[in-house]
Amino acid sequence: MSDTRANGAAVGSQSPDEGRGRWFWPAVGLLCLAAAVSRLWMVHDYIEHNPFSSLLRLDARTYWTWAEGLAHGQWSQDRPFLSAPLYPYLLALVRLSGGGLTMVYVLQVGANVAAAALIAVIGRKRFGPVVGIIAALVFLLTLGPTARSTRILVSSVQLLLVCLLWLALVRFEERRNAGRAGVAGALLGVNCLATPAMMLVVPVLACWAGWIGRQQHAALKLGAALLCSAVAVILPATLHNLYTAHAIIPVSANAGINLYLGSAPGAQGVYTEITGISLDRDQMFDDAARVYERETGRRGSWADVDRYFARKAMKRWAGHPLETIALAGRKAYWFLTSQNYGDIYRPALERAAGLAESLRLAPLRVAWLLPPALVAVAFWVRRPGRCIPELVLFAFSWVVVMVFWYSPRYRLPVVPVASLAAGWSLYSLADWRRRPKTAVIVLTSLALAAGLTWLNERIGFDTRASYRPAFEYEMGVTYGLKGDFAKAAPHYRRAIELNPEHAEAMAGLAEALRETGRVREALPYARRAVELKPQSWQAHNGLGICLARNAEPAAAIEHFRKALELNAGYAPAYNNLGSALLALGNPQAAIDAYKKSIELNPGDISGYFNLAGALTQLNRLDEAVSAFRAGLEINPRVPRAHHELAVLLNRMGQPVRALQCLRQGLQDCPKDIMLVNDLAWLLATCPDAAVRDGREAARLAKGACEATAYRHVNLLDTLAAANAEVGKFSRAVDLASRARAAALAGGRADLAAAIGKRLELYQSGRPYHDESAPTNN
Repeated sequence: MSDTRANGAAVGSQSPDEGRGRWFWPAVGLLCLAAAVSRLWMVHDYIEHNPFSSLLRLDARTYWTWAEGLAHGQWSQDRPFLSAPLYPYLLALVRLSGGGLTMVYVLQVGANVAAAALIAVIGRKRFGPVVGIIAALVFLLTLGPTARSTRILVSSVQLLLVCLLWLALVRFEERRNAGRAGVAGALLGVNCLATPAMMLVVPVLACWAGWIGRQQHAALKLGAALLCSAVAVILPATLHNLYTAHAIIPVSANAGINLYLGSAPGAQGVYTEITGISLDRDQMFDDAARVYERETGRRGSWADVDRYFARKAMKRWAGHPLETIALAGRKAYWFLTSQNYGDIYRPALERAAGLAESLRLAPLRVAWLLPPALVAVAFWVRRPGRCIPELVLFAFSWVVVMVFWYSPRYRLPVVPVASLAAGWSLYSLADWRRRPKTAVIVLTSLALAAGLTWLNERIGFDTRASYRPAFEYEMGVTYGLKGDFAKAAPHYRRAIELNPEHAEAMAGLAEALRETGRVREALPYARRAVELKPQSWQAHNGLGICLARNAEPAAAIEHFRKALELNAGYAPAYNNLGSALLALGNPQAAIDAYKKSIELNPGDISGYFNLAGALTQLNRLDEAVSAFRAGLEINPRVPRAHHELAVLLNRMGQPVRALQCLRQGLQDCPKDIMLVNDLAWLLATCPDAAVRDGREAARLAKGACEATAYRHVNLLDTLAAANAEVGKFSRAVDLASRARAAALAGGRADLAAAIGKRLELYQSGRPYHDESAPTNN
């Protein structure tokens, strides 16, 4: 194809007629402006009303945590890339600039609008300005791309990169030289870093570049330029993986595992849960490695594990050909018709639940585009040499789904080309007088899209109702991770009502009840979760926590050990086991468990603090101080840790160090009232005169009392002690009397008695000096 006009005329029987399309650029500008405004409103609506907006899970958490490490200088990892690396590095740039989630959403809106503009430009080049505008409008009205611009997912970047690659390929067709081939190849490489499966396209487009260059006797040169540019861009990721895994892994290391996830026994064409393997990217490979070791009896390298699962998938295909064919058909049907399924997010259900009202501005579904898009593709196939970029990019997503499994994320890269194809079909429908047969075919395709939607509702395939249990469960998880267990519990209950066999919802409800103090009510749900999923270490760990909270540490230990038998690398179970052993009076065994927890997850500060507590019980105080300090180095913003370390230092006869610890704690946690009280109490009551400072103590305690409207018993007690230290005994008596009365009213008889003894000292004109602790908390 040597001329864009020829392409347009041959494929669509429409002339681009660029000379008369002067309205095109103003139309694109207005369309993009309207899209930007509406999408920014969507971002605002999402942040204000959707609980998913501030809590990142699964892939989103992986990307954001990865970006945080990159922003702090961790530019390489100690393992191969388990996800496409481009997106986290882009997020790292946002984090380095001081941006947060809102900035990411705004930038993704920009990428989405830019993709629409590129689709309009490409449509104009291929089929004329009207088709370009229609295609851009279709893209902007489609739910999939719109909803994902407000998620921490690679989708918006993928769509923009696909459009940039597509435009580069079109420009290369227009002028076939090595420079444009190199640009197309470089963009292809960048696409691979965002979408590793795009590696499948590299040899296809390299051969195509050579094939169309044969007329200029430059086939090898053009094909090599495209291929070498793509490889050069991908190479840093490959070298990183080679260095960390000692294996050739072009981009990411989970291809074989994902292959098996879509082909395992019982697979239905979508993500198939395999016992012992999590959907969470942070956990998936470690889980797969444990399954590999259990099934083979040996530990495997990254390449060994991934290759093992790839071979299992291929053996499954070869051993069950009829099932494989049926499964392929099911995947194709998912690809063509799915509207509601989501393996991570379900925007259709969010909108139905009133969490994303603004998504009504994107009413079209990807499934509605595909039948009319296939009509255009059928016409393009008649002249394949003239539409190779479109055909390759359209086929790519379909092939990925057929090889792996259906996910809205895997289908999403087809949307730009599908939007143009659907735009072409709609324009053909408008031009029905000149091409009535084409118009009839397009109308039939639109009827097919509507008919398949109706059919799926009738047969119960991909209906919203079928995903309600999972959606309610995810809502519960979201509120639970926010610490709002009161809101989480009703969602877990609804999930269980809709699906009484939902083990994860049982475990979630048990956690929500447990964390709101209803441990006895939680126990039956925790036990039921274990009954439903006896191989779930999370369920055993949850039941163990319930039993431990119910003062049954011996029974809890059994379930913590079972969790560790199922997953020896599950650090929380070691931490919990240590606490149960400590409750049974076995601090040395608890210390061993805590140390194992720290070894497995050195970033979890609770392991260090629990270890410090166990060491304190054995009077190994110096080691306990070291454990506290190790935890505070990881995260100094833990007020309770500063408090307990100060208590420990005072117990060791080191009030000066306790004072330093509390001052540091207030620097790290300046708004924590407990630490203010601790510091004021130590300054007011320490037996060491070199530490005492009644004036500072009174200033601190008075500020804290004012901040709490003089309603906090301990703060009143501290302010009384500070006033006594500076000789204001009448004020001290008044405050201590109020504090004792408040303690009695609150049912704290022991504290009231202690305050009463201090009150007697103040009444006799003597301050109180505490010989035992730096705090009255």
